Amino acid sequence: MDLDKRRTPSPNASDAPDGWLDRAVLTLAYGAVAPVTLFLVGWWGSLPFLTDRRVLAIGGVGLLVGLAVDVPLHRWWRRHGYSAPVGVLAALYGFYAIMIFGVFMGVPVPLLGLGLAAGVFAARSRRDLRATARLSAAWMTLACCGAAAFALASPSTPADLTGMLALPFAVTWTMVGWLIAVGGVLLVAAQYWLTAASGRWWARHAHAV
Repeated sequence: MDLDKRRTPSPNASDAPDGWLDRAVLTLAYGAVAPVTLFLVGWWGSLPFLTDRRVLAIGGVGLLVGLAVDVPLHRWWRRHGYSAPVGVLAALYGFYAIMIFGVFMGVPVPLLGLGLAAGVFAARSRRDLRATARLSAAWMTLACCGAAAFALASPSTPADLTGMLALPFAVTWTMVGWLIAVGGVLLVAAQYWLTAASGRWWARHAHAV
């Protein structure tokens, strides 16, 4: 996916932004990667071998190491975060997509918020919005497939939905199948549209921010 397809030169040197908003956006986008990754590596890597308290300590050490790694890296992302190679940006989106999917225990709906953020980032960095929307829709498709696999693998899914939604009728597996199919298509379409729409909105109103 060519996220650089429609990039245009920036009169404000977007690859080395000076505004507080750009610094905040780039710090939020890049700054969490090392701390979160090293925290999870420390946590899950030590879980089979250590007690709960020590696992937490190892995870905390990983978090601190990640924050220390950010110190020399922040100069790079402040200068080159917007102009990073396509592969870096795609991997960055994938990182947050996987993290959000895991935090929300396999529910794909919260990824819509990531699509909104990706649209704004693409507009801010003058990337191709349609390519960005396709990327976000592709990740939503993967998330929906993962959620469907979890739902179909659990024999209690119909009963869980009936109880969780307090429905006056019993959910059947046929209903679950329709929910997966129709809901998945709607989520993927919504992700594509929201990503592109948020980017277009930002491009029109950025001067007011």
